[in-house]
Amino acid sequence: MVVGKIISIFDISVEVILSDSSIKIGDILVLENDNKYSFEVVNINNISATCISLGTTRGLKKGANVVKKADGIEIEYSDKILGRVFNSYGDAIDNKRLDSVRKRNINHNTISLKELNVESDILWTGIKVIDFFAPLQKGFKMGLLGGAGVGKTVLIKELIHNVYSSINAHAIFVGAGERSREGKELYDDMLESNLLDKMVMVFGAMGDNPVSRSKSVYSGLTFAEYLRDEKKQDVLIFIVLFRLNLRYLRNLRNYLLKMDIQLIWLLR
Repeated sequence: MVVGKIISIFDISVEVILSDSSIKIGDILVLENDNKYSFEVVNINNISATCISLGTTRGLKKGANVVKKADGIEIEYSDKILGRVFNSYGDAIDNKRLDSVRKRNINHNTISLKELNVESDILWTGIKVIDFFAPLQKGFKMGLLGGAGVGKTVLIKELIHNVYSSINAHAIFVGAGERSREGKELYDDMLESNLLDKMVMVFGAMGDNPVSRSKSVYSGLTFAEYLRDEKKQDVLIFIVLFRLNLRYLRNLRNYLLKMDIQLIWLLR
């Protein structure tokens, strides 16, 4: 059913006049007869909605009808996601097929706060300076601040290796706004260190628009929830944030508060 019509386009911002009052912030809209173009509603003002394109707006025209995408943004996953590389929307980008796939919405309801495990349980990393001065608590988050070339990647490799060896936990690496060159270098490092088959890598390329880059974090968390909920595994998540929109960081923070997964933020 048509829910609105495009009235203006500016760069990746699309203004839609609404004919359906049920549309809310966060809904995904697509063209009536073309799923190539999709938009996320970020603001509603009376009968109009401001949307941000999740891809290109090239070729998009004013006056086009839009419909609501009922299933939102879904990613495909399976038992074979370890050792794989995905983009912001969960599409494999390592030229390998993903068999026996299932789908999961990246904006699905998370577990409630009362279901979280609040018992103090330290994740021992085997790195003495971390375990003594800044121990990691399971289910919580910590920030790791550092400039280029100070050894963050080396620390990541050491953490993944030690944690997997000690408690058989797997890792999710999310590069939101990562440079393609740095992503390739990290991939090669993990492959050379025999760590790639113990982790999942998700990249939102720097060349993507801010909304697409932010979705890489939600996709990575969805993969982590699958490993936690269905495979009953401990998961260590590394999130590299680079030039993300502040509004999306606030929404992301609220989402992460409900995650019972060990998180490490790598800020650049």
